Amino acid sequence: MATRRIPMKRVRRILVLYFERSYSERRIAQHVGVGRRTVSRTLSRLQLSGLTWAQCKELSDIDLQNKLHGSSAPQRATDRPLPDWDKVHRQRLECSYLTLRTLWLEYKEKHPNGLRYSQSCKRYGDWRRSDPRVDMRLRHRAGDKLFIDYSGKRPSLIDPSTGKAREVELFVAALGASHYVYAEATLTQKYKDVCMSLRRCLEALGGVPRMVVPDTLRRP
Repeated sequence: MATRRIPMKRVRRILVLYFERSYSERRIAQHVGVGRRTVSRTLSRLQLSGLTWAQCKELSDIDLQNKLHGSSAPQRATDRPLPDWDKVHRQRLECSYLTLRTLWLEYKEKHPNGLRYSQSCKRYGDWRRSDPRVDMRLRHRAGDKLFIDYSGKRPSLIDPSTGKAREVELFVAALGASHYVYAEATLTQKYKDVCMSLRRCLEALGGVPRMVVPDTLRRP
C-alpha cells in the first residue's frame, strides 16, 4: 500500500526543525503533528534525493515534491535501507561486547552507501527515546549514589616471577550522575577485598557519596 503523502507545508517544517534547530525526530514529530516514522521517511527521501538544505529552500513546493517523491525514489530507497533498530537493540542486550560501531561496520559492509556512523548513532538514540518498550530512565543527582559490583567476567594477570596467568576478580564502581567509573582487580570477592576496594575507590574519587549501592555480591 502506498504511503500517504503529507502536505508540503509540513515537509518544509520538518526540514526547518531538523536542519536549522537540530531537533530530534521525536521532537519534530511532536511539533509538526505527524508520526516519528513520517519524519524519518521524509529525511531519508531527502538524503536519497541528493539535495542539500540550501537547495531545498530555493525549490518551489511542486519541484521539491517531485524531487522527494519522484518515480526514482522508491527504487533507490531499497539501495540504502536504514538499520533495523529493534534488531540492533536486541543484539546489544544479548551480547555486552557488541558496540554500536561494531554493528554499524556490519551494516556498512552490506550497504556501503548507508548512514554514516554519527548519523547511525543519532538515529538509534532517537529510536530509543521514542520506543515505549525501553526501560524507564533513572535520573540521578550529583554525589547521590555510587553503584558497586563485580563485573562477572574474570580477567587474568601474569605473575612476573612465574610467568603464569591467574584469574582475578574485577571490582567496578560508577557514580550515578556522571557515570564516572573506577575499576580494580582483586584476588577474591571476600568481605575484606570489597571493603578495601571501596576504600581505594573513595580515595580516588576524593569524596563520599550519600549512598553506596551494591549489587548481589557473594557472601564472605
